Amino acid sequence: MTRLLILTLLICIGYSLWTFVRRSLGGQRPPKEPQVPPRRTSSLRGEDLVQDPQCGTYVPRTEALETQIDGRRHYFCSPRCRDAFREKK
Repeated sequence: MTRLLILTLLICIGYSLWTFVRRSLGGQRPPKEPQVPPRRTSSLRGEDLVQDPQCGTYVPRTEALETQIDGRRHYFCSPRCRDAFREKK
């Protein structure tokens, strides 16, 4: 029984020593970059958001519908909001 305990202890020490030497020699892999799920890239770039005057939704400027109404530029989240805003004016 004592021999089994000593053998187990030697194996643990040997494994720890082997791991230490391997890491100190540069065998450790660099940590992986976290994977970003595929999404629209505009929100990842820190793009300016514009507010839809009809419903109040914020939309990235490149994805918004830009419309000139009464000489002023407005941005909308959808054609439905744009049309509803035009009817109000």
